[in-house]
Amino acid sequence: MNKPRNNFLILSTIYLFTFLFTGCDDTLSDDSLTMPASGVSYSKHIAPLFQLKCNNSACHGDGASGRPVFTSHYGITKDASIVVKGDPETSRLVWAIEWRGGAAKMPPEGSAGLTTAQITGIKTWIKEGAQNN
Repeated sequence: MNKPRNNFLILSTIYLFTFLFTGCDDTLSDDSLTMPASGVSYSKHIAPLFQLKCNNSACHGDGASGRPVFTSHYGITKDASIVVKGDPETSRLVWAIEWRGGAAKMPPEGSAGLTTAQITGIKTWIKEGAQNN
């Protein structure tokens, strides 16, 4: 293996273990947040959902230490492996919210999870290019 790939694997492993062994308190739940079948907007749909489910300071808010910060479009999309614009199936965010692919479960078990419609909406937003709209 080449050195950059080794570095990526090491960092990915560190993130995985960090997520697995540190919990977030996600006690908020508002499953009335709805997503359209197409034309998912960051400002109307994704940002409010992440504000509700992900953005407390210990998890993915501005005070998050060593974790992606989801308080802005840039924070969510700056790491191209977290959100692969146009390709939800290779986006680590999708793996985490669907609890698959060896990714850390987000939100963590025991927290207020995402509804199927919310997960579908996030995947649609990514598939449509993860626009900052």
